[in-house]
Amino acid sequence: MSDLGARKQYRESVSADHLPDRLTIGKYSFGSARTPLRYGLTPGDSARAYEEEDYSGPSILSAEVVQEGTKIRSYGNVEDWDTGLSVIGRLSEIYPLDEFVCVMKHAIPFSVARAKSVEEAYELSWNRDPIIPFGGVLALSGAVEEQLAQKIHETFIDGILARGYSQKAIEILTAKSDLRILALPTIKGEIRDYGYEAKSINGGMLVAERHRLKTKNISEIVVTSQNKPDEEMLKSALFQWIICSFVRSNAATFGDERVTYGVGAGQGSRVDAISVALSISAARCPYYQRWQEKKDYPLVLATDGFPPEPDSIETCHRYGISALMSPRGSIKDQIVLDRANELGMVTLSPESNERPFVHR
Repeated sequence: MSDLGARKQYRESVSADHLPDRLTIGKYSFGSARTPLRYGLTPGDSARAYEEEDYSGPSILSAEVVQEGTKIRSYGNVEDWDTGLSVIGRLSEIYPLDEFVCVMKHAIPFSVARAKSVEEAYELSWNRDPIIPFGGVLALSGAVEEQLAQKIHETFIDGILARGYSQKAIEILTAKSDLRILALPTIKGEIRDYGYEAKSINGGMLVAERHRLKTKNISEIVVTSQNKPDEEMLKSALFQWIICSFVRSNAATFGDERVTYGVGAGQGSRVDAISVALSISAARCPYYQRWQEKKDYPLVLATDGFPPEPDSIETCHRYGISALMSPRGSIKDQIVLDRANELGMVTLSPESNERPFVHR
């Protein structure tokens, strides 16, 4: 097949007529969603989305389609937006007065920010890395007005999910005919779905309860080191822990109390996840690079499992991280803690000792 033929196949929609119209999991029933999917996990493979019956909370599948785009959404687009919606829902619960923006790719929140306005949150999240946002999707907790729409128009993304759009914003954004634009007025609402994760395997299925984050306040963070944190450090730890709970394991996120500076996702070892988050940010994140000049506030790294060796602590210290937030439970916990104390670092854990191992 020629290059042109390959590109055409990638863009074409794949029929899902052979997939079932309805599904049932336990007492929950699902009907085929109104919007078709362009393709499934990979181009050329079909997919279908299903809506939970009697569901009344925020859902990508019930969002208003402002513009579907010349290429209808794919399985990956829906998965990205759904994860962004879950991140916004969780953050809204903990920071009810703030607005949030998530830059999503491959169902991973690679850049998340909170601020008093959606415009400020967008600036923080979009500008934290010059490469990662390219071709991703946006999830915004607020409405998009003209000035923000113009900034988004100047970038390359696959789609936008927001609370709403002004008429002028719609005119600006729809000038890109291939941009998918969804509106969800209840985007900050409580997600109340059936609460399961389901995955097919050869000859069967895996069904598990979806993890619901238990750590929602700095009072639910335990200090395990001799060195003690200040309030700013605890606030940063809470924000990074929330985002880390949505990142594919082995996971690591680091930054301050408003934005993620770096994300390491799906690495084979924990120290690799930490190294990826820190090293890429050292090379590309302007927030981290400015911080290096003054080091006038604490940076905190969160990881979704206990560090099995002191190398994770040593890597964090090498990049100037003040505190590490992680569960406890390694047979080498004390060795890791001793090393943190030697290096003058703070170690923190969720009081519940929850371990949000995401494997989507």
